[in-house]
Amino acid sequence: MSVKLLKVFFATLLVLFTPFVIRIYTYDAYHFWSLNDPLNARYSSNVRIQNAAFINHLNFDSIILGNSHMENTSAKEASEIFGGKFFNLSMSGSNNYERSIVLKRALETHDIKRVILLLTPSYSTQGHGSYPIETWEILYDSNRFNDFKYYLNTHDMVCMWTLSKKSSCLGKKKSLDRPYAWFEVPDHASRFGGLQNWARFYKNPQLENLITHEIPDATNKALSIGTPLSDKEMDEISQSLDQTVFDFARQYPDTEFLLYFNPDSILGKALTFRNLLSVSQYSYFVQQAVKKSDTFSNVHLFGFDNLTFTNDISYYKDTTHYREDINSQLLHLMKAKKYSLSVENVDSYLNELWVRVENFDLNTLNQSLQSKLPD
Repeated sequence: MSVKLLKVFFATLLVLFTPFVIRIYTYDAYHFWSLNDPLNARYSSNVRIQNAAFINHLNFDSIILGNSHMENTSAKEASEIFGGKFFNLSMSGSNNYERSIVLKRALETHDIKRVILLLTPSYSTQGHGSYPIETWEILYDSNRFNDFKYYLNTHDMVCMWTLSKKSSCLGKKKSLDRPYAWFEVPDHASRFGGLQNWARFYKNPQLENLITHEIPDATNKALSIGTPLSDKEMDEISQSLDQTVFDFARQYPDTEFLLYFNPDSILGKALTFRNLLSVSQYSYFVQQAVKKSDTFSNVHLFGFDNLTFTNDISYYKDTTHYREDINSQLLHLMKAKKYSLSVENVDSYLNELWVRVENFDLNTLNQSLQSKLPD
């Protein structure tokens, strides 16, 4: 091909490509490159995408990072309790690995004083099935230019080229105190208050299988104590904890890390130890987290599994999601350094949890729940 033809070819590409780049940059539905009016802007329902913009453009020095259990935690209240300026980056359904991607970027781009971080007893590097990690992790690398790749899909291209103002394209306004809070949504709020409300709304997608299958089926299952973990499993847990939490604590010694495991209802734990995890798996994960935490002066790990409210199902809309006032309570407990776990008390803590789960009367709860279901 001659030099002249090459010049024509590249000039044509430039002519075609330039409007495309301009349209992506100016429409920018997810605010990857600009966020001029944060309080009045519209935001996507996909928090894994939207967190990139929050990190790129907002001013904060402390973060709250968990899954749906932490989405109701008020950044304003956390700021009042601990000092500093918090922002809630919690992502529904996220695991430790997904949160570490966001945590890494926040630490790299902000002078973070404090991290309130949920730990989940899993060492998986797979993301939530609805949000494959490979589709969004590029938003959290150091190359801001390649963020445009996220827009290369049919949905966003149609929105962009039609300059759509629909909420499905541009999202909705959100409170920046806790952008993805759900506690006031009627579908969720209606299920708090006890088994009678679970029975009343048992057709809800988050309850129907639980009430009609999971709980009844679990009454015929024994608690899984489990066998000692293999060396491979123990190494994977240890490496995962380092990769997702403790390497950051080592790299940022002036940042305080407040870690905790979610205080599921005792019913939730009873089901978990029948269907998902053995007691030995959960115990080893907690013990390893405690062991590692004890070597860091900037890390505090809390154990809330045995708090009184976990006995009362009225605090929960399902087996693990508690009322918004519990989020507030946990902040105050962390500030007061209550229920801290250490190598000296972790075994007694886990033993107390085991006794509570072992003594939990799942059959009676199931009978009570089934009796309340509408005919």
